[in-house]
Amino acid sequence: TVPWYEAKSSSSSDSSNTTDGVITGRINAALNSNNPEYATVQTRVDSACDEVFRLFNQYGVSTVDAEAVHASSTVKSSSSNFMNNLDNSVYAEGYGGVSSTNTKRNRIIMDEVGAGSLAFISFTFEKQKVSTGLVSSAVAARATMDMYITGSDGRKLISKSYVGISSTTVPMEGNGWDKQAVCDLFPEAVENALNQFLSEYALDVGDIEEALESAESTSIALPKNIQRSQEDMEAESAEEEAE
Repeated sequence: TVPWYEAKSSSSSDSSNTTDGVITGRINAALNSNNPEYATVQTRVDSACDEVFRLFNQYGVSTVDAEAVHASSTVKSSSSNFMNNLDNSVYAEGYGGVSSTNTKRNRIIMDEVGAGSLAFISFTFEKQKVSTGLVSSAVAARATMDMYITGSDGRKLISKSYVGISSTTVPMEGNGWDKQAVCDLFPEAVENALNQFLSEYALDVGDIEEALESAESTSIALPKNIQRSQEDMEAESAEEEAE
């Protein structure tokens, strides 16, 4: 199911990581086939991906088709390793995971797909309990967007998380709540997370293209789930530069 948000948790579950393993995930999916949190997971992920592309395209940032991305031999080799195949994440339709990346590999991928920069994006979907009175509570949808954008040289330009919480909540009755109603709130949570990105990198929403260009980012593609810590990625890049 969609996990609960815990303020001091270091949870790494993303839009798709609903359990601890592939076998457990499949068993739970079968047992919870009527649970909206399971039944709507692909729609939830695809909707978030569509919203990201809508944002970029609306403000003049061109993107590369998924077909071109998967035609890249480097992307294929990065997404077909054994551990990646065991990953329980759910990806937007037409996309997949990348087990690791670094500055050199980023440049190769950009050359292969014809992009001026790369964007690695993942979402963590959670439900958050909020107080609505002295003894009453409600459930809000929470989306955390992890965004990693490179420049034309393959180096990091942006690496940050953005959180969006739905303004609408679903009341709790005892220990229960309308699960479908909470799932219906995730699009707003995703939009709010994207607005956090906009507010930080563009004084005016219409200036997003200029803001990205000022960061040497011109053509953004590859929404992906990075399954490696940023520290490891940067350490590997540093080693390559030293060679």
